[in-house]
Amino acid sequence: MACQGAALIMGARLRVLVTGAGGFIGSNLIARAPGDWDLVGLSRTTDGGTSPGLMRTPGVDEALAPELAHGFDTIVHLAGNANHDLADQEPWADLTATGVLAASILGRIPTRRVVLLSSAAVYAGLTGPVDPGQCVRPPMAYALSKLYVEGLVASLVAGGRAQSAFIVRLYNAFGPGERPGRLIPRVVEAARAGTPFTLTGDPSSLSDPVHVDDVVTCLVAAVHSSAQGTFDLCGGDPVPLGDQVARIAGVLGMPELSLTIEPRKGETPIHFHSDPGPLSAALGIPRPERFASGLRRYAAASGWIKA
Repeated sequence: MACQGAALIMGARLRVLVTGAGGFIGSNLIARAPGDWDLVGLSRTTDGGTSPGLMRTPGVDEALAPELAHGFDTIVHLAGNANHDLADQEPWADLTATGVLAASILGRIPTRRVVLLSSAAVYAGLTGPVDPGQCVRPPMAYALSKLYVEGLVASLVAGGRAQSAFIVRLYNAFGPGERPGRLIPRVVEAARAGTPFTLTGDPSSLSDPVHVDDVVTCLVAAVHSSAQGTFDLCGGDPVPLGDQVARIAGVLGMPELSLTIEPRKGETPIHFHSDPGPLSAALGIPRPERFASGLRRYAAASGWIKA
């Protein structure tokens, strides 16, 4: 497969496949894709959304469309389950949506390079500063699925089916287009309504989000870079979730919220944190934007505050 894929691209344009292109990060990447990309996007659903012109993600037993079988310079693999509750309740569904899907796509579609968006959840169970050089044994199904895909990508490179790989362990992304059930939209909704905020989970669990624009900048740079390895992407400013709620309201000039804590059964709290500096250095891009600045841009774009 590597030989077949390597013979494909001789011109200046890069042939790039983006999986999960209809999702939050995928749609932002598609919208900002460089003009020299010959782009194909895969999505589970292709009817509507912010990313027109997508192809439906092929099933495991489906033959590949010619547009896919011909191969790519780079596959940016974003697809997978993003629902932690699904992983807890139906781990088989999580593994299918993440691990089996990745094997079906990355194992069948020729590519020179893989850029994989993984998750910092693989560090679950560790405490304090972490980095990709540490041994990880996450005690949660969601993280195990992500770790499998990382291993799959490494095996493709080791076996010569891809020439290189760049793996990004993302902590959390925020910004325009994220689901309304995410932390920031929920805090804003509660503050505007003057109602208490229900925090689901451990208030001591660390939160270190990064604006989606920085995620896109990272992914685009990784496609064009020759850098290889595994790197962490976060804001570089971790605070406990309980304090994060207060910080969001304060940055946006909204009333302080009273908190109601709703424990999550079986939760593995996040008591680890990373430095985004090595990723920025590897790709030659700036460190992620400060949380307060990114939050204000997000709020202005969403109409929550005046620009």
